[in-house]
Order: sequence, then structure tokens, then C-alpha cells
Amino acid sequence: MEVSKLQNALETLSGNLDATKVAYLNEQAKNKTVQEQLGLVLKENSSLYDKLAKMEELQKENWFLKCSLESLTKKNLEMEQELMSTRKCSHATADLLQEVEAKCFLLQQNLKDLEEKLVILEDENQILRQKALNLSPRKSLSGALKPIPENHSFASLSSTSNQRFTLETSISPKLPNFLPRSLSDF
Repeated sequence: MEVSKLQNALETLSGNLDATKVAYLNEQAKNKTVQEQLGLVLKENSSLYDKLAKMEELQKENWFLKCSLESLTKKNLEMEQELMSTRKCSHATADLLQEVEAKCFLLQQNLKDLEEKLVILEDENQILRQKALNLSPRKSLSGALKPIPENHSFASLSSTSNQRFTLETSISPKLPNFLPRSLSDF
């Protein structure tokens, strides 16, 4: 009886041992799956940390780009203001240049008029000298003034000069009026 009790106890213990072995194997399999899942979670966690680090780098780069954009925008505004002031200055300079060109043109016209009047006055002077020679005795002025060369026709000179002289004598009292009123402006 004792042997059968011990055999029953042995069988029970053997069954318990088998059940414990099965439970151990099951726990080992569960532990292996949990370790595999832990490995996957660690890999995911590692990739998440990498993504987080990349996001932080992108945020820093984004901040740097925003600062650069603000700086470039400020520089652009300053350059636009400089351009506007330069344009205003160039417009003012162009206006001034046009005024100076207009005054220069007037001065050239006045110079041309003066040159024409000088030629006319020289012609009048020549005519008056010729008349003075004709009126005065030739003996007293023979050595002082040179005679007119023969190749110049005095008649043609005097007729054109007389036309100029008569035209100019009517204008000559007004000689000072050809000058600009404000010569100092030029």
C-alpha cells in the first residue's frame, strides 16, 4: 500500500513536473515573444528618437531661414528706399541738366547774335573809315591809312554795306537790348 501511495505521489509529482515543464516552456515562449516585441519597440523608439532629432534640426534650420528672410527683407526695404532716393536725385539732376542745357542754348544763341552784330559793326566801321578817307584830304592821311586793294570792288562793297548800314542804323540805337536782361543768371 505504501508503495502504491508513493507511486501515486510519484505520478502526481511527475504530472506536476510535466505541467511545470509545459508551463516553463510556455513562459519561455512568452518571454521570447515579449523580448522580440521589446526589441521591436526599442527599434521603433530608436527611429522615433532619430525622427525627433531630425525634427529638431529642421526646426533650427527653419528658425535660421526665418531670421535670414527677415534680414533680407530689411535689406531689401533699405535698398528700395535707397533706390527711390537715388531716382529722386537723378530726376532732380536731370531737371537741372535740362535747365542748364536750355541756358546754354540761350547763351549760344546770344553769342551767335553777338557775333553777327560784331560782323555788322566791323562792316559799318569799314564803311565809316572809307567815308572818312573820301571826305578828308588825301595828302594828310596818305601814310596813315592803307588804301583799299583794287581787286575789291568798292562799289559792290559800299552797296551791300550801305544796305547793312541803313538797316543797322535803324537798329543800332537798340544795341544794348540784344543782351539778356539777367546776364548774371547764366
